[in-house]
Amino acid sequence: MEELKMALESITEKKSRSFLTMLGILIGVGAVLILVTVVTGMNADMEAYYEKLGVNKVYVTVTQYDRTNSMDMTDELIAYVDAELADIAAGDLCRIRALGVRAALREALKGGIRDA
Repeated sequence: MEELKMALESITEKKSRSFLTMLGILIGVGAVLILVTVVTGMNADMEAYYEKLGVNKVYVTVTQYDRTNSMDMTDELIAYVDAELADIAAGDLCRIRALGVRAALREALKGGIRDA
């Protein structure tokens, strides 16, 4: 009981200090409440945005690639494929399969990349 009496006397004696302390506490609590409100609102807004998108939708954007300034790497790619398939073609059956794959790749690369 004595401690409560001393605390009340201290508050009444130092009014400006008590006022500033209470003002700081009020500003701090208000700032925390404002931040919690803003974050809650942003979360609700984001949830609504993603619900509007849907969970089973996929968006595909098609853009055209400009090849006028790009290098043509077809010959280097064919040389790489030839080198890799030459390493694979060790046996007769593997060699026949590798030659067939090599020819198919060559046709696909020459016809698909340069004409596309």
